[in-house]
Amino acid sequence: MNWFKIEKNSKNVPTNGTYKHWKEQLSIEGRHQCVYCSININSFGGIRNFHVEHYRPKSKKKFPELENDYFNLFFACSICNGFKGDDWKVEPTENLDNNSYPNPLEIDYSSFLKTNRASEIESDFITGKYLINKIFLNRPQLILERKINKLYYEIKKVCEKNIEILLMIIEIEGDNPVISGYIESEKRQILLIQGLYINPYRDAQIKR
Repeated sequence: MNWFKIEKNSKNVPTNGTYKHWKEQLSIEGRHQCVYCSININSFGGIRNFHVEHYRPKSKKKFPELENDYFNLFFACSICNGFKGDDWKVEPTENLDNNSYPNPLEIDYSSFLKTNRASEIESDFITGKYLINKIFLNRPQLILERKINKLYYEIKKVCEKNIEILLMIIEIEGDNPVISGYIESEKRQILLIQGLYINPYRDAQIKR
């Protein structure tokens, strides 16, 4: 998956408004994908289906001061945010050995979450196993998303290689309508698989 450690710069912290006004900025910062499952907004109905996620839940009495703390806010899909809710048992540890949520500012989730051959997320760490179960990271739509994502990049790589070879032939032999047609065909193949990559959720896919 495409997890990465979120970078926040104190110079970019909003100077007005509340967390409700900062979703678009958080989306850009998070590369337009869910901080937990990494699904992109293009595959989940756009930014309207995403939430501003309070890493340390704002509903907890111990975290009221963090409601509008920009460093506590992330971009998350509504499904992950719904499954997480106000769950917060303990603070995360460096050893990832408890039921907690690692801070996306401090750790790249790909360092403890892995995708197996069946396109399921798994982890060797207690924290990772907890996250997978609590946020339901192996819901059917996400598994399908990962499979199509893998297929897309494999086909794209082959098509790009074919285009490279065809362009070399044109460079050597000169322009040829037949070869140019093959190039356009390879480009259409990339666009076709890219279109299949977008798979909206069905209601049955987001229930346990």
